Amino acid sequence: MPRGLALTPASHELLRHARAVLDTVNLMANEMGDFAVGVRVWANTSAIIQFLPHDLAAFLQAQPLVRISLEEKLGEDVVAALSSGETDIGIFVEIPRAGGVKT
Repeated sequence: MPRGLALTPASHELLRHARAVLDTVNLMANEMGDFAVGVRVWANTSAIIQFLPHDLAAFLQAQPLVRISLEEKLGEDVVAALSSGETDIGIFVEIPRAGGVKT
């Protein structure tokens, strides 16, 4: 005869409520995660290597509450992301067809 524990009716109800609370907390964390990124910056390689380290360090020191998500992308991808709203700021070498992006 196997030994073990059996849940009481009260513990079944507690388990149901605990799972509902955890599901709600996980849902909230997933939905709020979209807002946690802060400012999305896409930049080409030369900007990331040459200019951004110093500029971002100075900016983040002055604005410690701002979160920046930095991604390295090709210029065409940066322009497309700016046009679609996938990124907030784009740094790229100006290309002839910037797709209506203000430069």
